Amino acid sequence: MAACGDGGADTSVPGPILAGPVETSTTTTTTTIEVKTTQLEDTATTPLPAEDGPGSIGFVGCSMSRGAVAGYELVGGTRFWPERIGYGGGSIGRWASAITNEGTRYWEEFERELVAHPDTRAVWWNLCTFKGSNADSYDSAVEVLDEIESRLPGVVVYVSAQPAYGGGHVCALAGEGGPALMDEVARRLVDDGRVEAGPAMGPLAASETSDGCHVNDTGKELLGGQLLEFFG
Repeated sequence: MAACGDGGADTSVPGPILAGPVETSTTTTTTTIEVKTTQLEDTATTPLPAEDGPGSIGFVGCSMSRGAVAGYELVGGTRFWPERIGYGGGSIGRWASAITNEGTRYWEEFERELVAHPDTRAVWWNLCTFKGSNADSYDSAVEVLDEIESRLPGVVVYVSAQPAYGGGHVCALAGEGGPALMDEVARRLVDDGRVEAGPAMGPLAASETSDGCHVNDTGKELLGGQLLEFFG
């Protein structure tokens, strides 16, 4: 998963940025959460509408992203779409290819959750890659972003690179340069001004993975805590 998580055959249902504090302000009619980030050495503040019920924040990514959202639920978070979504193998290139390839599951899964959660106001986009994939590029990412915005006009998109790994560990699916490549794509998207810097994910130790890439329960708590700190 750092890579996109799994080899792409995953149909089961079941990377660094520093986030600042979440400040809540209340008016007589609405509640907003100010999300402050210092990802990529930049600072951004964008109001994120707070919903009383779950599902106000959607997500796009891979099985690693699902693990992070599962961790968010584990540590008490309620605002994300459910982690069960079948995003396994969801690298940037596969999400881009699925735009024109009917019958691929990624956008079908996205649309189903969007219909189920009509109050979605923001999307967390976790960039994932496979080792050696030329399709997981900035240009492909722009295609995916265009599609997200076409399906959810006015959405605020927060982008994070797939998790990095510590102690010299390398996820075989992503390859040694995978997380750094995704971080560079995230930087370019933020610089374009169309997305906001999302939370830093990781770094993960080998002991926090179940297979050298995907998070185990300890890893879920780490990534989930990072999402909770950022999004509330």
